[in-house]
Amino acid sequence: MMTMIGAYEVSGVLGQGGMATVYKGYHRRLNRHVAIKMIHQGQDGDPGFRIRFEREAQIVANLEHPNIVPVYDISDHEGSPYLVMKFIEGCSLKEILSNGALQVQDIIQIVKPIASAIDYAHAQGVLHRDIKPSNMLLDKSGTAYLSDFGLARFAQQGESTLSADMVIGTPYYISPEQALGKVPVDSRADLYSFGVVLYELLVGRVPYNEGTPYSIIHDHIYQQLPLPRTLNPNVPTDTEQVLLRALAKDRDARYPTATELVTELLGTLRSDDTTLLRAEARHAAAESLAKVRPLTTPPPVSNLADDGMRTTVESVKAVSQPKRRRGVSCGVAVVALAAVIVSVVLFSRISGQLRATSQANATLTAAAQPTPQIDVPRMDIRESETYLAEHPGDPLAYIVRARSLFAANQNLQAQQMLREGWQYASDPVAYVLMAAQTAIADGHEGNAFEVLIGAVRIADGTEHEEAIRSAVGAPLYQLSGDPAIYNSRRLTFTFTADDPPLVIVMHARAAYLQDRVLPAARATARAAAERALTQMDGFSEAHLVLGELYADEGRITSARAEWRRARGNESAPQWVRDRADALIAGA
Repeated sequence: MMTMIGAYEVSGVLGQGGMATVYKGYHRRLNRHVAIKMIHQGQDGDPGFRIRFEREAQIVANLEHPNIVPVYDISDHEGSPYLVMKFIEGCSLKEILSNGALQVQDIIQIVKPIASAIDYAHAQGVLHRDIKPSNMLLDKSGTAYLSDFGLARFAQQGESTLSADMVIGTPYYISPEQALGKVPVDSRADLYSFGVVLYELLVGRVPYNEGTPYSIIHDHIYQQLPLPRTLNPNVPTDTEQVLLRALAKDRDARYPTATELVTELLGTLRSDDTTLLRAEARHAAAESLAKVRPLTTPPPVSNLADDGMRTTVESVKAVSQPKRRRGVSCGVAVVALAAVIVSVVLFSRISGQLRATSQANATLTAAAQPTPQIDVPRMDIRESETYLAEHPGDPLAYIVRARSLFAANQNLQAQQMLREGWQYASDPVAYVLMAAQTAIADGHEGNAFEVLIGAVRIADGTEHEEAIRSAVGAPLYQLSGDPAIYNSRRLTFTFTADDPPLVIVMHARAAYLQDRVLPAARATARAAAERALTQMDGFSEAHLVLGELYADEGRITSARAEWRRARGNESAPQWVRDRADALIAGA
């Protein structure tokens, strides 16, 4: 029996990503093949995913450009929304790069129309936010298309949008400002990502390709750009200068439009130059970070014949194998998907004491030190065990394993797994915040609190002590005042004489806010804060919490005195000073 999705006959699977599966469909009355992008089971019940999915249709349906993949329709099938797009019979730039370097005339054929598409979208107030080779398609005639605006958002909508607390992109191509999440993202982030694609095309690799996903993102933010000519001496000096400007960390220094970037870049090249690029150039990013996400069977469409599905899947596997080709043509039908989403989840569940004043809330959110984070794959216990066995030295694998253990309420085992992964993290701060942010994303605020507490204990007395204190203090403070951690698990207030002061203070604050109506809770919290001060004279976090205790008792003068001590300590983290200033102003 022929499988139907609405008016479309489904003939098989074209591809699968983290959010959706794309099927090949056919509209008999219109005699037109289409690509049907259907949201995964389990995500269709999440209003956030549904909103983003429907927004994709609304945004792209209003973009009319010859080099942007058009959207034909949006509807529901058995409760799951789907998007109907033009079927591009051809291949993605990612597939082409997996076969080796391109000649200059081929590069020109691709990047000029893509630049035009980017500038057109920007003129409409639309950001793509995930520009990369897998989202650039070429049909059989060689026409280039920009696809998958699923991560786009209107540039002028401000911070009230769905993605206000998220940074979206792909590690190899993400802009520094997207990774940090500290400023509103604008068109210059897309231009940076496009610059990475140009760098890859001309140099033979992406600028940052070593280490774990979050270390790659870290390099985009902090590491100097590898000079193109040091990697490929055949790159002309003028071309190198254009790439350096395109990938400037300071977004004000970049080109204002994609067309201006491409025009200046192509002015440094000769279209008949076939020796610029090394034939053996290996495009590391063409492999993508999809390898960190296990290949799972796409969600079934009811009544799809097993044999038909099997044939389609096998054919997709077969054509995905690298093969030599001439020019940029290929005969495989591909629709690009967003394979890996990068998110920096700010600790946005601020409540309790942090909601006392809007000023304090804004100050602390800004000081929470967002850190680059990829979308950690979600696996069950068995899958995560296998994944860890296959990636024993990858810190991400330990977070994946811990995530599955937290989901199974095996919290102690999860904490132990994170401690083991610490030794492999080149950036322990990023590792810890990624683990905590993943727990928060899963609704496990209590576990996130314990993850951060555990990090303070591990770092105590090591070279990472101050960095961890500075990075996790604000998130711990936020979580200690969030009722969600009490709803998810009852915290037990315990500390030892050997515990670091920050552990004592944050446990004290959490325990007090959990049972603040009890006089014993206030007395215990005050004793803990004073104990921290005996361990480290002038410990600013302790003065901050003591001030809150006094303020709660109505002793405003004593509270202000403690907050002044907190902000007056030269070793106090900046978030403590900002919070103390806000409390003093609001008292």
